[in-house]
Amino acid sequence: MPAFFPEGQEFAVAGLAAWADSVLFLHAVSLVFQPESMAVRFARLPPDAAKAFVADRAALFNGGTASRPPVEQVKHQWPTLMSRLELQLSRGGNFLFGQPSIADFSVAHTLWFLKQTPVTAPFVDDYTSVSAWLDRVLGFGHGAFTDLSSADAIEIARNATPAPLPEETFVDPNGFKAGDKVAVSAVDYGVEAVEGELVFTGREELILRREDDRAGVVQVHFPRMGYRIEKR
Repeated sequence: MPAFFPEGQEFAVAGLAAWADSVLFLHAVSLVFQPESMAVRFARLPPDAAKAFVADRAALFNGGTASRPPVEQVKHQWPTLMSRLELQLSRGGNFLFGQPSIADFSVAHTLWFLKQTPVTAPFVDDYTSVSAWLDRVLGFGHGAFTDLSSADAIEIARNATPAPLPEETFVDPNGFKAGDKVAVSAVDYGVEAVEGELVFTGREELILRREDDRAGVVQVHFPRMGYRIEKR
């Protein structure tokens, strides 16, 4: 497994990351979208831009299984969620599982979201150990990067050769196999389907082969968890 899944803790790390990307994230979204927070967040934007953003986010959730819980319920439950994190972090260790893992980054990006306005920042700042941990995680930064235009990115894809497929023996429980024409889509939100030729189905991921005039042949990787696959 990759380094972000510490040996012997793979299931626990993946489980906490999944919780953060679903339960914790949707709680944070409700807090961010409460009127007081939105007023601060969009204070410098033209009204039409703010309305367009809200409409775009509403469309993102259309057709999926995920929905924002009522903000009153979120405020009711938030102390429980954060107290559990606070307890684990206060018992020692700089990170949730002793060393940096996907769980840390999955939780951190959600709490960073809340830190962006004085309305929602206290939902993080009121927890001392969580706040100190968040500073450590955000301290990793974003690495080194250079600007790249969309045209250059597509050209790189066109000239690249897809990586070799994983070597894994696996029989898909729904009978999907390499060569099938399929569509893959998220089930929670952002459910627009991606169509292509299935070239790999494994325990953790699905890989589709796509080809178009601009990017040439590309292989698109999807997690198995949280995605549906249908024949075309």
